[in-house]
Amino acid sequence: MSKAGEDELTKLKRERIERLEQKLQDTLLKVAEQQKRNPRRGGISEGFGGIDGFFGQECGGFGGGSLENEVSRQLKERLDFLKEDDLSRPISDKIIGPNDKMEDGWRLVGGNREYTKDEFMSKVYQVHNDKRDLTNIDIERMRYTIPSLDGIIFRELFYIGHGPITPYGTHYAGSGINLRRCRIHTLGNVQFPSVIDELNIGYNDIMHLQGVSFPSCRHLYLNSNLISSLHGCVFPEGIQIIHLQDNLISKFDDLNVSSLPMSLKQIHLDENPLTEGMTQEELEMLNRKILYKIAKTRYRAKQPKSEIVVPPASAPPLDFDGGSLQKKSRKHKKKSRKYNKCKQYRKYKKTIKGRTQ
Repeated sequence: MSKAGEDELTKLKRERIERLEQKLQDTLLKVAEQQKRNPRRGGISEGFGGIDGFFGQECGGFGGGSLENEVSRQLKERLDFLKEDDLSRPISDKIIGPNDKMEDGWRLVGGNREYTKDEFMSKVYQVHNDKRDLTNIDIERMRYTIPSLDGIIFRELFYIGHGPITPYGTHYAGSGINLRRCRIHTLGNVQFPSVIDELNIGYNDIMHLQGVSFPSCRHLYLNSNLISSLHGCVFPEGIQIIHLQDNLISKFDDLNVSSLPMSLKQIHLDENPLTEGMTQEELEMLNRKILYKIAKTRYRAKQPKSEIVVPPASAPPLDFDGGSLQKKSRKHKKKSRKYNKCKQYRKYKKTIKGRTQ
């Protein structure tokens, strides 16, 4: 339960911890039930689960409880990370990072030093220049806590763009920025490179996207945050997949479909209040509905607007109720009736004359 006097972010984080704990209990119960029903297959599935649960997801029928085992592992990892925060202390706005100690040749570890934004960015580029890697910035492994990205400018990266990136990262070939698990709660006016393959800012504490301009990238990871609306941000063309799993989107209007790019191929929305209780088929239907709405909005925007023709001031006003047009039509009717009567009379007279002769 949230405590009195907590700010909104701390309250949401505490509620998320409680929800994940309940979900973990439910998942562990499912795993236990499956292992009771078929212990042999349950044991085999653990061996095929792997680190990223690839076989568990692709081979659900064969793997038995592998998918549940992988889900429970991820939930435990997420809970451990969230519980590292002392929710009783106020959230800092300063960048916290390691001291200047080296491990594995490049990774900075240890210490609890405060950095300014300029010092932080110089450290990031120093590390990547030493590695001679100008394509990927992996800040998650550098163990920095960055409460706010507001005002930070990321330089352009060397862009490769070799083929599509798999969601498992196994065939990743391109440029990217990894800001997972940095405890970011404000993006603000951050400047990303204009074009990259992947931007990962999942597993943070981001509450809103107001004023954020994202880069043109194939994969945009915003999963496992506290986002409740997509209003106020810019999604440029080039974005193909947006990961929004495990957020707080509760209404379809919160997606702000009119701002999403035509290049979008898929948007992941599972584990949001909006999709609670939906089956996989229903999630796919929702995805198709969003893509259709994007295309419809863009089509309407391209259509030329019809212009209203205003008659010149010298012309008489066209009064369709009691004006000149109506009078003209009445005159025409009267003339046509008189002509028809005369015509019928002449025909009748001619017929009578012919009979008498």
